[in-house]
Amino acid sequence: LGPITSGIILVSIYSNQRKQSWMEAYKNVALAPIRFQDRWQTVRNLISAPCSEEVAFRACLVGPLLATRQQWSPIVVSWLAPLWFGTAHVHHAYLKFRQGLPMGRLVVMTMFQFTYTTLFGAYAAYAYIRTASLPAIIVCHAFCNYMGLPNLAVFQQQMYRNYRWILVIAYGAGIIGFILGFSTLLPDSDLLQDLVV
Repeated sequence: LGPITSGIILVSIYSNQRKQSWMEAYKNVALAPIRFQDRWQTVRNLISAPCSEEVAFRACLVGPLLATRQQWSPIVVSWLAPLWFGTAHVHHAYLKFRQGLPMGRLVVMTMFQFTYTTLFGAYAAYAYIRTASLPAIIVCHAFCNYMGLPNLAVFQQQMYRNYRWILVIAYGAGIIGFILGFSTLLPDSDLLQDLVV
């Protein structure tokens, strides 16, 4: 909720400053990440990566983990499956190493990326177990890639000073909603059977 709220505030500020309609400001602000990326990078981030990663790390991994002899619960599988997803993103460390990034910073960045990709993977695995809908998870993944990581710098930017309390509430509600989402009821056994087969 935090990044969406900060985006809405930014579009509103931009609209007022430029005397533009809200829709025109939205096109200039919210769609800027797509317009300023390389076309193939956009295709990779919004189409190729979500499709291939969700097929590999959700559709091909969650079902077999649910069907193991260990009888892991859906919650355990939701946290176990994403470890492979997080590990698959560690290769970015090699790219940064070749670019000359200092080792200390490289380790911190790699651990941070492993953590947030694993957290997203846990959410995606859990949502996949609850819905058994691969297309829904692919769309969710593409949306998260579009939004990127939360920009916590908005709390220090002058243009957001009048909106900080709204942002604190939105970020807090998003974090609480994420945590509470894992404690909701699990899907019925018929849906789990569809994933296992």
